[in-house]
Amino acid sequence: MGLVNDIRPKLMKGHTKEVLDVTMCPSEKHIVSVGRDNKIIYWNLYGDSKFTLEEHRDWITSVEFFPQEEEKVL
Repeated sequence: MGLVNDIRPKLMKGHTKEVLDVTMCPSEKHIVSVGRDNKIIYWNLYGDSKFTLEEHRDWITSVEFFPQEEEKVL
């Protein structure tokens, strides 16, 4: 089993409006979510927010990790 299969579902609190996209890093250690609240939230797999970027002026509709570099997010 991979790391994702070993973790129980948890409600991840952080966005205040609809989430529009979620992606997992290639190593399956972190998740990034974006949404209509203009936030980018970087999470660990336990549902803990590691940091939040809130300076966007409009919705963020998609997010993606660079394929070989899990610390860089598009």
